[in-house]
Amino acid sequence: MTLLEGMILIVTVVWMLQRFRIKDLKLKQSFNFNLLSFNLPLLFFLFSATISLFVAPDLRAAAGIWKAYFVEPILFFLVLSTLLKTRQLQRTHIIAALGVSLLIPALFAIYQQFTGAFIANPFWAAEATRRVTSFYGFPNAIGLYFAPVILLLIGAALYSKSKNKFYILTALLALAAIIFAQSKGALAGILVGLIFFAVFAKGYRRIFTSIIIAALIAAALSPQLRTFTGSRTVSGGGSLEVRTQQWTETWKMLKTRPILGAGLSGYQTRVAPFHQKKYIEIFMYPHTIMLNFWSEIGLLGLFAFAWLIFAFFRTTFPSLKIREGRVGYESITIAATAAMITLLVHGLVDVPYFKNDLAILFWVIYALPFAQPLITET
Repeated sequence: MTLLEGMILIVTVVWMLQRFRIKDLKLKQSFNFNLLSFNLPLLFFLFSATISLFVAPDLRAAAGIWKAYFVEPILFFLVLSTLLKTRQLQRTHIIAALGVSLLIPALFAIYQQFTGAFIANPFWAAEATRRVTSFYGFPNAIGLYFAPVILLLIGAALYSKSKNKFYILTALLALAAIIFAQSKGALAGILVGLIFFAVFAKGYRRIFTSIIIAALIAAALSPQLRTFTGSRTVSGGGSLEVRTQQWTETWKMLKTRPILGAGLSGYQTRVAPFHQKKYIEIFMYPHTIMLNFWSEIGLLGLFAFAWLIFAFFRTTFPSLKIREGRVGYESITIAATAAMITLLVHGLVDVPYFKNDLAILFWVIYALPFAQPLITET
């Protein structure tokens, strides 16, 4: 049990006590299982994770993953989506809170860039090969958390008169931290998110087009960013080469377990017989979003996740009618959609879900644009 998990459970219990009083409890009226909404894929998602709990090689480790990455984040999603719908919470307040959570880690990462201090890995701490880590254990952790939030901040800044300076400043500090971490997957995700803004944010297309062109020129001029091979972190290859080797090994493992996958927290154990380059460590996950879910929660879980993403975009795309100067449903929808796109693009080469804070962030983004709550008013 972590502090985050404890806070989620306390919030959930208080919410249930407030909302579901015994005299008002009517399950058939409270829950609306619409096959065209996200309810059914959500159930499949949780069901597949539960199955993977029992096929995992280590039940205790799997149980910890099951509750921290699936049960508790989904509980938080239920609470948040309901409170947002009933206007007990405002979407811009959620985005502002996420922005505040970036400030200190971003400033610390910038301090590391100019001093080299508090970077545990000597290779990353060296000036010639420096990659900042902030308070996290590795550089890409910065991009995994910061990148989707940056897109939310940008969206909020466009349509907020009072707090736009805060949103813009925080987004710039977070972007600097990602650049100093050299998280290319995160930067690619942000670029695609900006392209999405350039297409759908009416009245701001020239601004975003100019930003995208400037970003591409800067990347082309930067020796660190213009190559796609990744930073050299081990003898014999860069991060892209390490990933391709890892994907090959994962595919070989999945061919022996195509339906159930490795089970929760079972990837390192199941892939070990297929691991060839011993100088490369066996990572906790395959580092691409499709193989991550397939390995952890099986083929049904991968299908459920794809269904959830389809339901998300099926809801958001018809609502992308931006009105300048208005902070409302449409403006937050485009920000959440851009954030989800950024998360998925980064997920092509990393693990944007399988960590407790990242799982919560995913479901926060998922909750922001929905007009209808999962639990209806009684």
